[in-house]
Amino acid sequence: MFPGKDEVIKNFEKLRQAQKQLYAELLNVEVQLQEYKIYQNRMEVLKTLRSSDPAQKCFRLQSDVLVEKTVKDVFPAVVLEKEKMEKTLEELRVAIQEKSRVVQEYQSHHRIRVLLEQQA
Repeated sequence: MFPGKDEVIKNFEKLRQAQKQLYAELLNVEVQLQEYKIYQNRMEVLKTLRSSDPAQKCFRLQSDVLVEKTVKDVFPAVVLEKEKMEKTLEELRVAIQEKSRVVQEYQSHHRIRVLLEQQA
């Protein structure tokens, strides 16, 4: 049994919404990753921490609480968090590509034309 027109449109809207949500997640992670970079003198936080004395005090925001620790304690956590974000970024990019492919195939298979495409 073939899906009705309303069901096809509803499914297409769900696919597009999921695609938009992936883009929003990607943007959020990219913004978080940029927070690690200081653009004054083009130095990154990690480079600054790496060249600091391990016993030096530093502050880190954790769950909206500013915590005082030493560079020795903070540096590995910041490196790990940055690596996780970079991995998440790559996974989101792959997911977006896959979701975009699925949306395109669904749109093509059901001959769906988005209103903006029809006006152009």
